[in-house]
Amino acid sequence: MILFKCFVFNILAVNTYILSDASGEALIIDPAFSNYSEQCEFDSYIEENCLKIVEVVITHPHADHIVGCAHIVEKYGVIPKIHVNSTKLLRMTEYQAEVLGFQDFKISDVNACLNEGDVVSFGNTSFSVLYVPGHADGSVCLYNENEKMIFTGDALFRSSIGRTDFPTGDYDLLIKNIKEKILTLHDDVQIYSGHGSRSSVKFERRFNSFLQ
Repeated sequence: MILFKCFVFNILAVNTYILSDASGEALIIDPAFSNYSEQCEFDSYIEENCLKIVEVVITHPHADHIVGCAHIVEKYGVIPKIHVNSTKLLRMTEYQAEVLGFQDFKISDVNACLNEGDVVSFGNTSFSVLYVPGHADGSVCLYNENEKMIFTGDALFRSSIGRTDFPTGDYDLLIKNIKEKILTLHDDVQIYSGHGSRSSVKFERRFNSFLQ
């Protein structure tokens, strides 16, 4: 059974997910805390629940989703993983962070190693990596078939999709990937996105106007 916590961090209200199981090991998806108060909130949850962070995954290389990575590396000694096609956009994150007003932003060490079909594991739990570019090169989703849950980053939101007017965005590619890699999953699969509330494959297939 997966234990689940979602924090909403920074001025762009990014969902940071902490997943753990009975082993006490944890996976972090998009560490987006951007100030000391948010950082303490994150650290307190890890400490109070006696969790050991063993994996950190970045769904895509935009500054609002990686602003907390430097702290993760410094405090927990875990290098965040990101898709192999993220390198180009990572070089732009300092400029993005400055524009967004993030103070003292530091580019973290990252391991650009993820590919389609890779598996990310913690404790007795595993997630499959789906490569879903369109919002940005390097965008990935994490899917667990047994738990019927998928983390979509900024590819797919409840009743909406990710923006495609940023560098490397591609509307047609995003729609194609969502339809082929997410909407083909079981109706009951729960969708946890990078911003906003939870949805389901059934709901998005039926009611998302972008996907009709």
